[in-house]
Amino acid sequence: MLDWLYTWLQNFLSWLNDTLLYVPKWVLEKLLAGLSALLSAIPVPDWMSAASGYLSGIPSGVVWFLDIMHFGFGVTVVLSALTLRFLIHRIPFIG
Repeated sequence: MLDWLYTWLQNFLSWLNDTLLYVPKWVLEKLLAGLSALLSAIPVPDWMSAASGYLSGIPSGVVWFLDIMHFGFGVTVVLSALTLRFLIHRIPFIG
C-alpha cells in the first residue's frame, strides 16, 4: 500500500546522497584547476634558462661521485622530511 512512498523516499535519499558526495568533489576539482592555472601563469625566471649552462660546468668526477652516493635520492628524502616536519609543527596540540 505504501510501497510507492517507500520507493520514492529511497530514490530521494539516494539522489541526496549522490548530490552531497558530488558537490565537495566538484568544488575541490574547481579549486585545484584554478590553482593549476595560477601556477601556470607564473613566468619562468631568467636564471632557470641559464641553469643548464651552470650544470654543464660541473666536472665529470663530481657527477660520478654524486651518482654513486645517490645524491638525488638523498636530497629528495631530506627535503621531504623537512617539509613533513614543517607541516607537523603547524598542527595544533601536536607540534
